[in-house]
Amino acid sequence: MGDQVPGFDAVPLGAPGSKAPLPPEINVDRFDDGVVLCELPTPYRMGWTNCWLFVGDDDVLCVDPGTDPDLAAEHIGAALAPHGRGLDDIETILVTHTHPDHCAAAAGLAERTDAKVAIGAPEIDLITGHPGSPAPVIAAWQGLGAPPEEVRRAARRKLPYSPVPVDRIHPLPDGGQLQAGGRRWQVHLVAGHSPGHAVLVADDIVIAGDQLLANVLPAVHFGPPVRTSNGEPPVPGRSPWAPSVADFLGSMIRFDEGFDAMTVLPGHGPAFQGTARPIERARRYHRVRCELVAAQLSKRGSTTVWDLAVGMYAGLVSSDGVDRRFASAAAEVAGRLEALHYAGRATRTSRNGVVLFAPAF
Repeated sequence: MGDQVPGFDAVPLGAPGSKAPLPPEINVDRFDDGVVLCELPTPYRMGWTNCWLFVGDDDVLCVDPGTDPDLAAEHIGAALAPHGRGLDDIETILVTHTHPDHCAAAAGLAERTDAKVAIGAPEIDLITGHPGSPAPVIAAWQGLGAPPEEVRRAARRKLPYSPVPVDRIHPLPDGGQLQAGGRRWQVHLVAGHSPGHAVLVADDIVIAGDQLLANVLPAVHFGPPVRTSNGEPPVPGRSPWAPSVADFLGSMIRFDEGFDAMTVLPGHGPAFQGTARPIERARRYHRVRCELVAAQLSKRGSTTVWDLAVGMYAGLVSSDGVDRRFASAAAEVAGRLEALHYAGRATRTSRNGVVLFAPAF
């Protein structure tokens, strides 16, 4: 058996999911007083990011202000005006995770409103632009078996947003609370889509970010290990990257029970009721994709992530190099190989910094 991820053993990677129908999808179009949806345009494929505003008696909580601080200020100000509030009433900006469609406007909007920026403890270094040495990034990409030019390209990547000053950060530990927008929120830090995604729960509302979506399956994260859920430095391990798929599936255990009557406010698409449908859809999808990776691994025997990904996504590779989408494909293959390892179906060894996977016979 491989190393264990908490909760992951409750989601076995056996045959693809059952034939039972998915739970009904219930979209929610009306919200309680004090909950305002401000849809923000982005330059990315998904189009719009949901910026949720919670208007309390004493303050406003702004969730995920999108990509452009000027555009965010304009749209958010207009959304708050009918409620007798303005930008100056925003005291807290919650960044659910450090993807630019959610966080790129946070620094500018925080400076304009003098708000604090609340974010999960594992992602503080990412939002402040203080990841330290590029060595962990280099190790992660070398671990994939990536060609030297791809490793160098990864090491040269710049932060795709303005960093938030450290003195504006309000760190959120797993299991902690945040008082903002007239509610006391319980903090759940979950990994998979990002290394420390914050999901907040209060009363019958779930701020889900991209962890739970009505119509889209969240992509999985690839990167070196980050701080723990309580902000401690990364724990050294045998793998140079975080086990994204196993983390993602394991984190869903938290939302299996007690959420049926809750309104889920996602980062994209419509709000909906209950968590059962997106969780079951994600489990089915990742089980099927893990089986495909397992079948390819069985044919190849011992292999690097990069070589296996090249075999599975040959259309993204040419004599001129790899398509920009190939890095995401390789990241997903890495996550699924790790998941198979944790399930005891693949072995993992390391040779000169390169991780090798093989079927566990």
